[in-house]
Amino acid sequence: MTEIEHGGTTTRSESASTATASRQSLSQGHGLGTRGRRGLAIASLLALAAVVRFLPLYWSPHPATLDGFQYAWFASETLRTGALPISAFRVDSIVFTGLITSVSAVVGVDALRVTQPLSSLIGVFGVFTGVAVAHRVARGFDWPRRRVSAAVVATGAILALNGIFLRRTMDADEEVLFYVLLPLTLLTLHVWLDDGSHTRRWAVPLGILLVTLPLAHIFSTLIAGLAIVGLVVAHAVQHPDRRTLLGGGAIAAGFWLYFGGYYQVAATVMQIAYVDRVVAFPGLFLAWGIILVVGVAWVWTTSSRARSLAVVVPLGVFYLVTAVNTLVSVYPGTPQTPTLVLVPVVALALPLLVGGVGMGLLTPHRSVGAIVVALLAGPLTVIGFSLTASLTPEYVNTAIRAQTFGHLPLAILAGLVIARLLATRAGLDTDFAPGRSDSGSDGGRSVLRTAAVALVLLMVVVSVPFAYLNLDTGTYPSTTLDSEFEAVGFASDAGDEWATDHSLSRVGVHYYRSDPTVSPTASWLSGGTSPTCRVLSQESWTTSGAHLFPFAPETVSEERYESWLGSRHVVYANTGRDPATVSLPVTAAGEGC
Repeated sequence: MTEIEHGGTTTRSESASTATASRQSLSQGHGLGTRGRRGLAIASLLALAAVVRFLPLYWSPHPATLDGFQYAWFASETLRTGALPISAFRVDSIVFTGLITSVSAVVGVDALRVTQPLSSLIGVFGVFTGVAVAHRVARGFDWPRRRVSAAVVATGAILALNGIFLRRTMDADEEVLFYVLLPLTLLTLHVWLDDGSHTRRWAVPLGILLVTLPLAHIFSTLIAGLAIVGLVVAHAVQHPDRRTLLGGGAIAAGFWLYFGGYYQVAATVMQIAYVDRVVAFPGLFLAWGIILVVGVAWVWTTSSRARSLAVVVPLGVFYLVTAVNTLVSVYPGTPQTPTLVLVPVVALALPLLVGGVGMGLLTPHRSVGAIVVALLAGPLTVIGFSLTASLTPEYVNTAIRAQTFGHLPLAILAGLVIARLLATRAGLDTDFAPGRSDSGSDGGRSVLRTAAVALVLLMVVVSVPFAYLNLDTGTYPSTTLDSEFEAVGFASDAGDEWATDHSLSRVGVHYYRSDPTVSPTASWLSGGTSPTCRVLSQESWTTSGAHLFPFAPETVSEERYESWLGSRHVVYANTGRDPATVSLPVTAAGEGC
C-alpha cells in the first residue's frame, strides 16, 4: 500500500511528479478509463450474462430447478382462483409468486412458461448489482478512473461466468431474488451508517428492503441477518460513536426481532423450512454469532496478510474436502463428487483464492470495504454452523447453499487484485514496485502479471459448464425436458400413487399435485422386488443412474431394465433426449406401492 492510499502524504521529485501526472492523464483518456468505454464493456458483460442464464431455455421451456414448478403452480392457481393459495405456501413464497403472477398476467403467457425466463432475468440483475457494489468499493480506494473501471469490469466478468454463481442466479426459485436484494441492503445500510448528512434519504429504501427480505426467502434472510450484524460491527470498530452503536445496533436487533416474529406468526398458517435446523442447536448458533462478531472485529483490525489468510485457509479446506469426496463420501449418506463436476469446481479455485488474497487490500481507512467483509461474514458463519451442527445431508446441503453467497464478495476482491496487476503492468501504478520503471526484470514481471490475469479469467470460463450439470450424476442438462414433463403428467393423471426417481417425483408433487414415491424405485434399483404400482422410468437409469437425492444415484443394467419392462404392461412411452416409459405390473396392483 502507498502512503497516499492510507490517507498520508508524500513528496516526490519533479520528474516523478511529471511521470505520475502523465500516467493519470493516460488513465483518464484511454482504454477503460473513459465512461463510454466502461459502459460499453459493462453492457457487453451483462449481455453475456444474459446469454448464459437464458441458455437452459434452449433445452427446455420449463424451470431449470424443481422448486420452479411449485412457484409456477402457485402463480397459475392464483390467476385461476383470484386468490393466493396461502394454505400451500411457505412463509417466503409471497414475493416470488407475486412476481410470476404479475408478469404472467401482463404478458398473457402461461405462468409455467414465464417462470424460467423471469428467473434468468433477475439473475442478470444480480450480476448488475454486484457490478454496482464493486464500483462503489473500487471508488473508495481513490484510484484513477481507469483502474476503477478495470476492477469493475473484471468483477462483472467473473460474476457473469462463474459457474457456481451462474447456476444459482438462473435457478427458478426465490433465492435468486437475494442476489439482488442482499447487496443492495448492505450497500444502503453502509451509506446510512457512513453518511450522517443524508440519514432520511437512505432510511426509506433501507426500511423497504429490510421489510421485504423475510418475505422473499427464509434461508437467505438468515444470511442477511448475520451479514447486517457483521456490517454494523465493522463500522463500530472504526467509528464507535452513537450513530453506529445505537443506530446500527438497533437496526440489526430490530431486523432479527422482525423476521423472527414474522416467521413465528406466519408459521401458524403457512409452512416453514430451515428454521428447525437453527432451533435444533440454538446454543451452537449463538456461539457462531459470537464468532462472527469477534471475527469481523479481528479481521478489520489485523494485518493485511492475516486478513487474506482468514479467507484463503477456509477456501483451501473446502477444495481439499471436495477433492477427497471424489474418492470417498466425506459426509455420511451423501453422494461422492462426480469427476465431471469436480473439474469446473476446481477451476474456480484460482479466481476464488485470488479473491481471498484481495482481502488484504481492505482496510478500515476505506470504510466501504465493510460491505465486502459483511457479504463474506454471513455465509461463512452459516457454513461453520452447518458443518459443526451435524454431518447429515440436511446440514451439508445448508452449507453448500450458503457458500454461493460468498462468490459475490470474492469476485469483487478478485476484481481489485486484477485491477492492481493490470495497472502495474501498464506502468500506471507503483504500489507493487515503487520507484521502478517497467523495463528489464520488471518487463518479465509485467508478462507474468498479464498471464496471471488471463489465467484467472480462463479458469472462470472453464467453470461455466458446472451451471448446467446434474451434481449427483455429472450429466447435462440439469433441467426438466419436455418429454419428462409430459411423462410425469401422464403418470399423474391416474390419481393413485406411483413410483419414479427423485427429480421426476418433485415435478409431480410441485406442479401436478400428485402422490409419487421414490422408495420402491430405490429398492428395486438396489436389487429388491419390482414395485407393485405404476412406475415412470427413464433410459438414463441404465447409464448415469436414477436421481435419489440426497443419496447417491443408482443404476441398473440395460439387460435387467429391458427384461423388467418386458415383464410389465407398458402404457406410455416417448422419445427424446432421455426416453421415458410408464409401466404397470401384470398382476393387479395392491393398495399403493
